[in-house]
Amino acid sequence: MISWQNDKLDPMMSSKRDDLLFELEQRLAQVGRRLSAEDAGSLIAEDFVEFGASGKVWSKAEIISAMSEWMPIERMVENFSVREVSASVCLVTYKSIRATKDRQASPFSLRSSIWRYTGERWQIVFHQGTNVQ
Repeated sequence: MISWQNDKLDPMMSSKRDDLLFELEQRLAQVGRRLSAEDAGSLIAEDFVEFGASGKVWSKAEIISAMSEWMPIERMVENFSVREVSASVCLVTYKSIRATKDRQASPFSLRSSIWRYTGERWQIVFHQGTNVQ
């Protein structure tokens, strides 16, 4: 299990937290490997909401069910940023570029997530993806 302890006085902790949130975002996006429903369930908060790029609003149960059908992807992430909203809440933003089979960049999306630290682990509470042409 990946964990993190809040220590605002230590800048290295912020770096470790940011690296961890990057890794968790990659897991949920199923970059390189499929995520089990059990693993997804532990990363996604019960009150999770996603505003999908399609316009669909997803709940935790809906997104976990849909993830079982999705294939692992390959993508590039640029401009990954973590902003601390409170001691236990962070806003993550980044540009996601889905790689094509010939390794050429495709249209991209701008993504934002809100992560909450529960005292035991980080869980995603909100996510939005906006396609950019």
